[in-house]
Amino acid sequence: MNQSEYKNNLGEGILILDTLEIIVGAIGILANALTIYILVSKMRLRGADTIQSFILAILDILFSMFTVINCICIWKSNHSLMLNDNYYVQLVGFIFYSMGPCVMDSIMILALIRYLGICKQIQLSNLSWIVITLLFIIFDFTIGLNCLVESNYVTQPSLKYAAVEFNSQLGWKNNLYYFTIWVKLTINVVVILVSYLFISLHYYNYLKSMDSSINLSNINRNSKSYSYDIEKVDSLPRVNIDNSYSFQNDSNYTAGSEFALYKGDAGIRSSPSVSNTSINNDKYTTITNQETRMTRLIKSSQIKLYIILTVYVVEILPFFLYQFVFKFFNIRNTPLSDSLASFLTHLVPVTNPCFVLFCNFETYQELVNTVYSIYYKLFN
Repeated sequence: MNQSEYKNNLGEGILILDTLEIIVGAIGILANALTIYILVSKMRLRGADTIQSFILAILDILFSMFTVINCICIWKSNHSLMLNDNYYVQLVGFIFYSMGPCVMDSIMILALIRYLGICKQIQLSNLSWIVITLLFIIFDFTIGLNCLVESNYVTQPSLKYAAVEFNSQLGWKNNLYYFTIWVKLTINVVVILVSYLFISLHYYNYLKSMDSSINLSNINRNSKSYSYDIEKVDSLPRVNIDNSYSFQNDSNYTAGSEFALYKGDAGIRSSPSVSNTSINNDKYTTITNQETRMTRLIKSSQIKLYIILTVYVVEILPFFLYQFVFKFFNIRNTPLSDSLASFLTHLVPVTNPCFVLFCNFETYQELVNTVYSIYYKLFN
C-alpha cells in the first residue's frame, strides 16, 4: 500500500483509526475465543444466558473477522475497492448490516433473559431462547439480502463500509428497509437499557430492604434481647449470595435462588455448655457478615453495570445519529467523523466479552482460574 497517497486522500486521522480498527478486531477475536473456552470448557453451557452468551461470542468473532479482513483489503487497495468495485461495496454493506443487527439482537435477548430471570422469576427453556435468537438472525439476514439483491448499499464518506441511505427519490421499498433497520436498532437499545436498569433497581430495592432489616436487628441487640429477626430476613428478595451479580438464569444457580443465610444452629444448640446469648451472638455475627458480603457484591455489580451501559451508549449513539438522524435530514458529515462513528461500533464485540467475563461472578472466577493456570504452565 502507498501510505503517503492514502494520507493525502483521506487524512492521517483516518489512517490511525483504520489501524486501531484492525487491532480492535484482533482483540475482539481473542477475547471472544477466551469467552467461548470458559463457557464451554468450564461452565458446560449451563443455563439460558450462558448459551446466549456463547451465541453472542460466535457472532462477535465473525463480526471481528469481517472487520480485520475488510480493513486489510481496503487498506491494500488504497480504498479503490470501495470506489470502483460495486460488487465489493454491496458485499461489505450486506455483511455489515446483517452481522451488526445480529449482534445487537443477541445483546437484547441476553438482557431479556437476565431481566425475566432476576426481576420476574420467569424462565423459558433453553431451546425457546435459541429458537428466538435464530428467528432474529434469519430476519436480519433476510433484510440484508434484500438490500444486496437490489443494490441499495452506498459507499460512505470514510470509504470503509457501505450503508442503506434514505432517499425520497427512490422507491418506498428502499426507504422501508432503511426505517426497518434503524427502528429495530432503536428498539434494541431501549430494551437493553431498560432491562438492565430494572435489574439495577431490583438490587437497589433489595439493599434497601436489607438495610431496614439490619437496623431492626441492631435495635433488638441494643435492647439486649440479642435476637435476630430471621422472619424479617426471609421477607427479602431471594438472591444467591455466591452469585449476586452473576445474572444467571439456570435453575441451579439463578439469581433468584435461595438466599444462603446461616440458619443451621442445631449443632450449636446441641451443646449444653453454650449459652443462648452465645448462640444468638454467633448467629447474628454470621448473618451480618453474609449481609455485608452481599451488599459489597451487589454494589460492585451495579457499578459495573452502569459502566458497561455507558460504554454501549458511547459506542452506538454516534453511529445512530450519523446514519439515521443526519442522513434522514440530509446533513452531511466529514470522512473523519464517519470513520470515528464506524470505529466505535467495532468496539462492541470487545465490550460484549468484557460484560460476560467481568460482570458475572461465576465466569469471572473461571477467568481468574484460567489466567492463573496459564501463568503457572508458562512460568513454572
